[in-house]
Amino acid sequence: MLDSPIANSFAFYRYPNFDSNLFYSLDAKKQTYTIGEALTLGNIVAQAPGYTGPLDVVNGENDFIFCQGECATPTDLTAQVQPQLFPAAVGSQSFNVPGVGHAINSHYNATLAYKQMLAFLKTNNF
Repeated sequence: MLDSPIANSFAFYRYPNFDSNLFYSLDAKKQTYTIGEALTLGNIVAQAPGYTGPLDVVNGENDFIFCQGECATPTDLTAQVQPQLFPAAVGSQSFNVPGVGHAINSHYNATLAYKQMLAFLKTNNF
């Protein structure tokens, strides 16, 4: 069943790197997600060749939504975002948060993502 906790876990989380009590609490509050949303997601992703600023791409290493569960191996798909979608971006970087799925904020390693993003903002004077 598509709306079961198991389906939610598979799509958004990387076991065992999250608190199961938090997971069940969040799962009980989830909103609808339609097939139409899934089928049209690609329509909002487009190349931005005119963007020349810095870019920070952060994914969970095991993000199923963006990388089918393997963002870092055998190819670093997160690093490919900048040259594919923002070819003129300068000062860009990418980071795969280890042991994390799509719902980065709900995993134990979320703090690694925050540290990386804050360092990127500081480096780029934001």
